Amino acid sequence: PRAARAMPPAAGASSWPSSSMGRALCAASLLALALAAAGGAEAEGWQKVQVGGFAFLGRGTGDCSGCQLVAESGASADKTSHQCQDWVSNNCPGSAAGCADANAVGYRLGHIFEGGSPHMCHAWLCPAGRPGISPDKTWDCYVRDETLPVQPPSGGGHRLQTTTTITATTATLTETTTLTSTTQTTTISSATLTAITSTFTSTLPETTQTTTTTLNMSQCVDTSGSDYRLDWKAEGKDFFSDWDFIQWDSNNGAAQYLDREQAKADNVTIAHDTHAILQVGGKVVPMKRNSAKIRTMKHWKYFLAAVRFTHVPWGCGLWPAFWTNAYGKKWPEGGELDVLEYVNDIVSQTSLHSGTENKCQIDGAQLNRPGCKHFPDLNNMNYDCTTNYPKQLGCASNSLPLQSPAEWNMHPVTFVIEWTEAFVKIFKIPDYGMPKDLLNDDPQPDTWDKWLISYYPLARSPGCPNPADVLGPQQLILNIGLCGDWSGKIWDMSPTCRALNGPQNGCRAVDPLLEGDLSNDCCTQFVEDKNGTFGTDEYFKSRAFFNISSVKVFQQRT
Repeated sequence: PRAARAMPPAAGASSWPSSSMGRALCAASLLALALAAAGGAEAEGWQKVQVGGFAFLGRGTGDCSGCQLVAESGASADKTSHQCQDWVSNNCPGSAAGCADANAVGYRLGHIFEGGSPHMCHAWLCPAGRPGISPDKTWDCYVRDETLPVQPPSGGGHRLQTTTTITATTATLTETTTLTSTTQTTTISSATLTAITSTFTSTLPETTQTTTTTLNMSQCVDTSGSDYRLDWKAEGKDFFSDWDFIQWDSNNGAAQYLDREQAKADNVTIAHDTHAILQVGGKVVPMKRNSAKIRTMKHWKYFLAAVRFTHVPWGCGLWPAFWTNAYGKKWPEGGELDVLEYVNDIVSQTSLHSGTENKCQIDGAQLNRPGCKHFPDLNNMNYDCTTNYPKQLGCASNSLPLQSPAEWNMHPVTFVIEWTEAFVKIFKIPDYGMPKDLLNDDPQPDTWDKWLISYYPLARSPGCPNPADVLGPQQLILNIGLCGDWSGKIWDMSPTCRALNGPQNGCRAVDPLLEGDLSNDCCTQFVEDKNGTFGTDEYFKSRAFFNISSVKVFQQRT
């Protein structure tokens, strides 16, 4: 786990509608644009959204399906989250076309290895130019940022309310649409609505007779048809018996990785009858804290692996990861698959890394087929999995929206990897959706695609000349890193982490790849907590641990 990660871009596309109702819905979107052009954009604010117990700023509870990125500029660089929000509300000054009708706001981590802006503010939009989109259904996407207190942008929050009647023969909207606020009411007449509708429908191709179709997932992704048998498992009091304990840290962080005996003695690893704990331990040498990195002794070529977590680490200074790496090959020539990886309080995403010997560029068309779930490349590498830091980050094919680990901790979740000669799939299955076949150690993954969160169609990608060997035989790895060249370097991007220890205390975010002295690094100071100033022991006690029910690896029956 080494790449800088990006926040999700918007994704999705819709085909042209042929019905009069579809055209009317498009006209309604155009109406929204007209309102914004008339000055309604300033009044269009953000509302509180409650999802999974967390509060967000957005315009509903959607998943950004059909939205597209419309504004990103140097004018948005280095803004705080709230400044970003205000920047979007003010029509994205400094961007090429503005963002008068943006319905989501969010961050993207920049290419921080190259210097310059550590992040960029984004505005996303569902415009009238995307036919088939109803504003009542898709003006509702948002970017999750549960690290922020709920706070509307300057000017207060308002909401567009629309009452429409759609005739069966023409795309004509009647009655009124009002923009309500505490200070004004703006009314658009029926004649204006009709004029807007007429202008828009005249631009639609009259010969188009297609409709939007949603395909069954089995028509969208490959399946293995495999019959799997249990090959290896870790559970119960012997959970840690078949793992090696790795003590090196390639991430220049504050984790002091322990050997097997030390980890057990310091209670960094604890095995119970029903579950195992891997957690951050106490302070040791200066600027270090005990932790563990474990790697399976066995390795596998093609497998299905399932790991059930009832808790994952989450919080400032933490860099947890569940990943796979090639046995006996120099990185990244044997490949790497990151299943769960994140730092501080940002969301997690999957990624796949290859080298030059095993180069692979996934065919994006396979991941963005009409009517199918879309999987944007969240590393913005055009699905090129070749990894050569700092410029080549690997590919990150993920479905949206991403979830934060804080949300996973509300309910147990099982992550499953299926790797075949033709593809890699990653599933995230909540307990309430747990398939009986998996519970009975007879997994049938071809029936699980509703839980698919990541897909890498290797064999269907001409840019992967040797799809069966993009990954060499892999070992499973689980660890909790601390600070270092990701968590520590982007510490100041999190309002939550800055509040715990920030410039107010005279520290700053330090990149250990550029500076050797970490004594003034905010993250390192917080993790070490030399004088007990920050209460880090208690903070980590409640947050910094994996609770793992089991790890199971299956292979195809022969």
